Amino acid sequence: MLASGGGTVGSAEGKDAIRCEDAKKQRCKASLKILGYYGSRALRIIFKISGNLNVWDAAATLPPHSNSLPKGARGQKDIPSLEGRGSKWEGENDNQPSPQPSPIGEGAICHPELVSASLEIPKQVRDDMFNFLKRTYSLINLFTYSPRKCAAFTLAEVLITLGIIGVVAAITIPTLISNHQKEVVGKRLQKFYSTMQNAFNFAMIDHGEMSYWEFPTKQNDGDQMSKFATTYIFPYLKGVSQCDTNSNPECFSYGSEIFDQGLPAIYIFSDGSCFGMNIGGSGVGAGNIHIYYDYNCMQKPNIYGKDVFDFIIRWVNNEYVFKAGGYATVNKTTREELLNYCKNAQNRSRGECASLIQFDGWQVKDDYPWL
Repeated sequence: MLASGGGTVGSAEGKDAIRCEDAKKQRCKASLKILGYYGSRALRIIFKISGNLNVWDAAATLPPHSNSLPKGARGQKDIPSLEGRGSKWEGENDNQPSPQPSPIGEGAICHPELVSASLEIPKQVRDDMFNFLKRTYSLINLFTYSPRKCAAFTLAEVLITLGIIGVVAAITIPTLISNHQKEVVGKRLQKFYSTMQNAFNFAMIDHGEMSYWEFPTKQNDGDQMSKFATTYIFPYLKGVSQCDTNSNPECFSYGSEIFDQGLPAIYIFSDGSCFGMNIGGSGVGAGNIHIYYDYNCMQKPNIYGKDVFDFIIRWVNNEYVFKAGGYATVNKTTREELLNYCKNAQNRSRGECASLIQFDGWQVKDDYPWL
């Protein structure tokens, strides 16, 4: 009986050992399939759950997979389909047997502590698979992707992006600069007009209407022009310095280049703009005082219609008026007349285009020809 009983016991132990050995082989085979299909990360998650790390010994004796294919594609034909098992993984119909065998195998009964962990393996594998699917592949690293690599731009992508930015900048920056310059011109001309008009208003308080003022009677007479400016204009301006063209070579050179001959002085504002004055006619009802305004003074481009503009004091309808433009535009009343004259103006006559800007409410419109 003891021998018989001992044989029975030995037979049972032998069967258990065989079943345990088969279970290890099945787990090794399933692990290799998971390794080839999902990669090492999913396999490490499974080993961490199960605690069974001995399968690496069996896996080490097998030939390695080819490196010519992506890691996610290795062993794809050997892995059993996992579709249709979502309800099982989500905890539904837990009492019904699975239609497909477990990748761990039946040998798990040799280690009861692994049974509960083995039930969670398919869910871990599925979650890891979904994480892989969420990754984005580019054409350049499609066949060299690794989960350990961080996503980054290639040199070609960076150069293409910089090229696109350069093209857009080349198209938009000149337009932005032009629009900014137009805005600056309109605001500066309006500011100058308001400043001069206020000075004339204060001068009329002290000296009466302009018809009673002593206007120069001789054209290009610097002394008469200087006397008129120092009596009726300069005392009523604030923040203005006077640069004598006779004693300052720089002011003389600038005045001779931009303004007419005989300019006694250039008056410079604190904001960097300046103006000069000259008489263009004689007597009441005929005398015109031309005022040349440069919104950036001695800085470039020093071109009429761009940064140099004309203003005029003229006898109109039995009174003196101060307005933008010159002698040719003082009697034009429609925008079409002003625009046509401005488009056909040449050299210094372009300075009279200030009358068009004043007509448009001190705005430089898109059809303005010189900006």
